Amino acid sequence: MIVRDDSQRVLLERRPATGVWGGLFSLPEIADDQEAGSWCDAYLNARIARQRTLAPIDHAFTHFDLTIQPTLLDLDAGPAAIMDRPDWLWYKPAMKTKLGLAAPIAALLHEISAQPELNP
Repeated sequence: MIVRDDSQRVLLERRPATGVWGGLFSLPEIADDQEAGSWCDAYLNARIARQRTLAPIDHAFTHFDLTIQPTLLDLDAGPAAIMDRPDWLWYKPAMKTKLGLAAPIAALLHEISAQPELNP
């Protein structure tokens, strides 16, 4: 999920130290049977103003292929919940801050910010 607040910040989550993209920041993920709206309500105390499914992204690793199905969620306001999770970060792609991002995630965030139709 690409969770974006009303200030155009995107919620990132640091991945576990081991595994795919270990220690890098990536997008929050939910299970196929979980609803994005209920996740935003439970974890951010925020509601979704607009939800759009974007084109899938294929990424190849040496031993397997990954298909990412991004969903852009624009919140109706900033999150009401106070975040005290050290593995979460609100990131503003336009600031071009140096941050350890997985390459396909960095490309996706750049693509979204460059498409006027995806920006409020």
